[in-house]
Order: sequence, then C-alpha cells, then structure tokens
Amino acid sequence: MGCVSTVHLRFRMLFCLLAAVLAPSLAVALELKPFKDDLFAYPGILESKDNGDWIKVDYRKERDIYQRDVEPERKVKWQYVSIGVTWHQSFDTIDMGAGRKLEIFTAGKVGKQRFSVIFIHGRGVDRNLGASDERFGGNFNRLKNIAVENGGVYVAPTVRSFDAAGAADVSKLVQSLSKTSGGNPVIIACASMGTLVCREIARDPANPLVAAELGLPFYAGVPLTTPDGRDLGTLCVLDVEPRTLAPAELATLTDLAALVVRELELRREAGALQALEPELLGGADTGEGGTIITNRASTGPIEVPATQ
Repeated sequence: MGCVSTVHLRFRMLFCLLAAVLAPSLAVALELKPFKDDLFAYPGILESKDNGDWIKVDYRKERDIYQRDVEPERKVKWQYVSIGVTWHQSFDTIDMGAGRKLEIFTAGKVGKQRFSVIFIHGRGVDRNLGASDERFGGNFNRLKNIAVENGGVYVAPTVRSFDAAGAADVSKLVQSLSKTSGGNPVIIACASMGTLVCREIARDPANPLVAAELGLPFYAGVPLTTPDGRDLGTLCVLDVEPRTLAPAELATLTDLAALVVRELELRREAGALQALEPELLGGADTGEGGTIITNRASTGPIEVPATQ
C-alpha cells in the first residue's frame, strides 16, 4: 500500500507498511532507468489520488516477496538480484558531534547526487538489513541498483534508538545529504518502528524535509506489534497543521493499534482454520445414527447422539 500524499490532507489516518517523506523538490518527477521491472512490477494500481502522489498497488506478501524467495524473507532467487552494485557500496562510521557516532551503509557516490534514499529499519536489526542483497525478495538490492544506475545515493543507517536521540542522528544525516546534493530530493523509507523516527524528523523545523511546501508538520504513529513480537507496520496520524498529541489521544491511538493487531490476527487465524477444514472433515465418523457437527476451533468433529 502506498502512503497518503500530504497535499489536501486533513488529519487522515492510515496503516502503512512503508512510510515515505519526500522533499518539496520531488514535485518535479525523476525519470529513472528501470531495473528488472518485468520481475518486480505489481499486477496493477488499484487506486491513485493527488495527481499520482498517493497510490495503492495490488500487493500480496505471499506473491510479491515469498514467491521470489528460495527461503522466505531470507534468500531470494538469483534472477532477482545483480551483485555488480557491490563495487559501489561501503560501510562507514560518521561523527555526529557531541561524542555520537552513526554507522551507515552507502550505495552510490555522495556529492551532487540526483536524489538520496534513506532506509530506516525496525526493531532488532541494523544497517545490514538495508545492505542485504538476498533478504525480502531482493527489494534492497533493487533499491541499491536503481540508486547507483540513476546517479543517486542509497543509505541505510543503524538506528540506535527509536526516540528523539535516534531521530536527531537521522535528521543530521538528512541535512548532510541534502547539502551534498545541492538541495536535491531526499526520500526517507521507514519500516515498522522506523516510523517513530520519521515522526520526530517531521517535527524538526531545521530539517529540509519539513517545509511549508511539504505540508507535513505533524506525524504520530504507534507500532503494530503482535503478541509474539512480529512488527506488522504502524498506525499513523498525519496533519497539515502543527499540533501536539495529548496523553489521552496517544492512549486512544495505542488502543486503536491494539484493535488493528487483533483484527489482523483474527483474519490470519481464520485463514489457517479454513485451510485445515478439509482435513478436519475428511476423517469424520458419524457412528450409528449419529450427527456430526464440525467446530472450526476444535481439533476434530463433535458427535451428537441421534434423537431416540
């Protein structure tokens, strides 16, 4: 699902697996060379708004990631990647000042780059996820190749915390990339809990991403995390006007996020039970004159004696 454009936005709420914040200069479309578009292309665009700034694509994880993988989310099939890009990448540590260091992965040449893409990972991982050629259907390898082949830069930092301190590091990185590019677009892709970093960046008036033309002075998000620790995405609230989220409002947003997770879990469980139904019914034995009632939540049929 693509993210909502901030043009004409009025306190909309969205569930986004990938949140993107664009610099104002991106209003002039970048013409990019394709990279394996025949393999990565989605079947179609389901909905488009705001002159194409907001799109909803026909996306299914099982088809658009798992079917590309030899091992789901771990190892992609060879035809989806091109490892020549590794000649244009590096792992570095940069000084952020005040004794703070930021570990980053970079693909492409910094300096007058046409655009910059920063990938902000979620909980439990680091820059190595964004640098991976084989993880998650080869998506990161594709981002690297598109950046390098089109004169851009792709950067994946290790976010040490998902609070104001971590956001301050990324905000400085944004400002640095904007300066070295001569003010060209900077795109931030925020995955899972990384959206908390995006929220803090959106509040920083010194950041070149936060400008009147951008229209995103308010962002709040709550992670959608399952009881077993899987990060599904983020429940986000955006507005074109500055505002402060009151504790009660944050509590409401947190409650809504819990409801969303529960609904998604119920849908997943229902799908698993439906898949098991033929197996459950296949071994049913009614006995003599009995009637079978199948309980989908049980491990087998329940026998009800026949009426005498």
